[in-house]
Amino acid sequence: MSTLQHSFVRFSLCAAASAALLTSCASSDGRDLPPPREDQLESILTTSTTTTLVGTSEPEVEEDGEGEHDHGDLEATATTTKTNAGAEGAVAGQAVDVDLTSVDETSPIPFTLAVPWGADGPIPTRHTCAGTDASDVPPSVQWSGTPTDAVELAIVMTDVDAGGYVHWIMTGIDPASTGVPEGSPPAGVTLLENSAGAPTYLGPCPPAGAPHTYIVEVLALDQQFEPTGTTADETVLALRRITLAAAEQSGTFPAA
Repeated sequence: MSTLQHSFVRFSLCAAASAALLTSCASSDGRDLPPPREDQLESILTTSTTTTLVGTSEPEVEEDGEGEHDHGDLEATATTTKTNAGAEGAVAGQAVDVDLTSVDETSPIPFTLAVPWGADGPIPTRHTCAGTDASDVPPSVQWSGTPTDAVELAIVMTDVDAGGYVHWIMTGIDPASTGVPEGSPPAGVTLLENSAGAPTYLGPCPPAGAPHTYIVEVLALDQQFEPTGTTADETVLALRRITLAAAEQSGTFPAA
């Protein structure tokens, strides 16, 4: 036998031995593995994500990770596997609803008030000095959300376009109340002097020209107010020093 023939025979024998070894490795070793329990399958979520970096075809991916990829002209692919213990029935890419009903987001009720003319509206003439059938009638004022630690309430009305000219000061209002009616003040309250020096309501009465803006405020006080017989401006300043919270609404007169 020639040297060439001898080498060919040796190569053939090595190839046959290698094939037999590979076949034995790929076959079963004779052991029977038990199937996974149901709770083991439900406690693990595996999601395969394929990212295409360069290429013209999109590979197909099976969710169990055993599918074959058709790479085509792809130069690279990246596969990421994520495990989420305890997730049941989730699907890759599906939005997850979060239940926030258990979060306590309670907040105090805002301190607000309402007047007959609404927010920034024109004040009816009956509440001004220009009424025909009636004039200088105190408006009704309603409020809600009074702070629980308020000891007393007060009402103040000023003209912001006349340097804070004071038209109305009412103190001694019960903090449990929710408003005062139109006209005569309720029992138990105190009317203090306005900027004209009279303990009464003084309706808006600006000079001819542009409309003025008037602010009605309800002040929640942290103590009982004791009048000192000072001017209206000083009284308002003293009220603000003991104010816990304030609610306000504005109006204009005359109408633009």
